[in-house]
Amino acid sequence: MKKIINGDKLFDIYGKEFNFHDGEILQITSIDNDLKFEIRTYLLMINPETNKFATIFHSIVTLIFKDVEGLDIKEIDTSSLILELYFEERPVENCFKVNLLNDISHPIKFKCKEIEIKSIEPVKDFEGFSEDEVKRIHELEKKSGKKWPVEI
Repeated sequence: MKKIINGDKLFDIYGKEFNFHDGEILQITSIDNDLKFEIRTYLLMINPETNKFATIFHSIVTLIFKDVEGLDIKEIDTSSLILELYFEERPVENCFKVNLLNDISHPIKFKCKEIEIKSIEPVKDFEGFSEDEVKRIHELEKKSGKKWPVEI
């Protein structure tokens, strides 16, 4: 079974069911046959007092898709929000199938031999964050025993 390199770091922060919902593709870079995605991500939680969603963690995740097949990079519209980005392991083909659903264009699908979470860099400006959200970010730092950005 193939593993997503450093996937455990992402799942430790965002949980196993994380699918990049409402993420923003900031940049896509093609290097040889690899693709590098930089995605602004959010971890949301319902505030029980207001019954509204509140951001408790905000970061830039860099993913590397290695040995990409079946994708024209021009197909990807970086102005849209991600509805879902998921990876399906294909053991018989020795690859991952990647599906990106966004809010304005057709689904983007491709295959790759390997996926790596290259970095998870928390956004530290705190602009627009409530005091509680900032406290939660600091709690995450203490819990992990590391200062952000997360070192991989």
